[in-house]
Amino acid sequence: MKRNKPKRCDFIYKGVRYWLSECTFVDISDSDDTMAYMTEPTVLEYETDKEPPLELFDDMDFWEKIQNAEARIFPNMESHAPWYQGY
Repeated sequence: MKRNKPKRCDFIYKGVRYWLSECTFVDISDSDDTMAYMTEPTVLEYETDKEPPLELFDDMDFWEKIQNAEARIFPNMESHAPWYQGY
């Protein structure tokens, strides 16, 4: 699910502003479980629209900010899942 850049950032972490440009589903199943998935938001720096450094994703506080923003911005992601129509 894509979105346009908001007028304000979605969250601030260590003085840098970030926004979530989209959220997609990633299949994590290695079986026939059609509901084994996770959501994956695309995080961009607000000023540059560039992805943050990869090592930042090792920081659990950064992940918490991402998860809180994702829950607020994409609250009903399950309804967009490929398997949702069958349930």
